[in-house]
Amino acid sequence: MSTLDEICVGTTETYTYSGINNVSHWTVSSNLSIISSNATSITVAPIYSAGPGAAWVRANFEEQDRPCPEDGITFNLSIGQNLTGDINFGSTYLTLNTVNFISSNSFRVVMNAPGVFSYQWNLTSGKAYYTTASNGRVLNVTIQDGAYATFTVSATSDCGSITRTVTFINNKSWFKASPNPVVSEVLVKAIDPYSVSVANEEGSLSDLRIDPTMRAVKVVDSSTGEIRFLDEFTEQRKETTIDMSTYRSGSYFIEIISDQGRFIENIIKH
Repeated sequence: MSTLDEICVGTTETYTYSGINNVSHWTVSSNLSIISSNATSITVAPIYSAGPGAAWVRANFEEQDRPCPEDGITFNLSIGQNLTGDINFGSTYLTLNTVNFISSNSFRVVMNAPGVFSYQWNLTSGKAYYTTASNGRVLNVTIQDGAYATFTVSATSDCGSITRTVTFINNKSWFKASPNPVVSEVLVKAIDPYSVSVANEEGSLSDLRIDPTMRAVKVVDSSTGEIRFLDEFTEQRKETTIDMSTYRSGSYFIEIISDQGRFIENIIKH
């Protein structure tokens, strides 16, 4: 069997066994995925979320008529570094993932993989305006409410050429409170479901269904910080109505808690 000492994140490698034993099946460490395999070879890829570290591929031999006494051979290897980064908008910081939900029209991505000094960004689907700085280490993105953008980011490191696919989905307008200004009742409602085409780390496209729902709703007096209303739902909802008829005139904010985060809607009471 011929192997490399290191397999890079974002790539696949094929390993072959040419010994005298018959391979019954292959097994791999939990940070590798099997792309394909047969009696003499296996193709694997690192699981991106597992990150760099030790890994192994094992050829398990057939039990009967085994020419050699071993029940298999394990080949140790290591997974090279991946492309990591942080997302920043306002006072919020997030770790860069394959799919990222952003509650802002503008945000910044700062890449921080050690030993990488230059990155190349390419917008592959969706709509966004973007610029780069510091040899691509910094990505500045502007995206419309409800829109999305998918990028590939590439770099060269000691592990060779690495490419990662990331998608940013603007969820700023997922929830609306109306009417605004309000006199009596205000309706808090999530947008209708829609689909976004996203790519995984291997570049394969699939549709991601977006269907925002609420787990809780809170109303806070902007001037005093007093919580005037809190409703935690036993089942997630698409909409809810809040009676604000007895509230004093002034400014309030409605906080919507969902599985995708917390959302704020500012509202005026007349």
